[in-house]
Amino acid sequence: MEAFNFRIIKTNGAEIIDNTLSTPYNSLTPIQMMDYINVENSLYFTERRKCRIKRETILDRIRSFLGGKRGEIWWNISLTKNH
Repeated sequence: MEAFNFRIIKTNGAEIIDNTLSTPYNSLTPIQMMDYINVENSLYFTERRKCRIKRETILDRIRSFLGGKRGEIWWNISLTKNH
């Protein structure tokens, strides 16, 4: 049986995502299924973003600290060396 790896719990107007529970597909109405799919997509992209941040290199951190964009610092350095 297929299931989502989380459950949305509604309490006092707030929605809590509990990752310790699973929710079977067949227990959801079509509208609830759409909500679960949207939450699953949001969780997926949030997790991808976390992984991308972890892969940030020391050069990326230096570039960010100096206020440069990717390639911008190296372009400026090469311009100053040629002139």
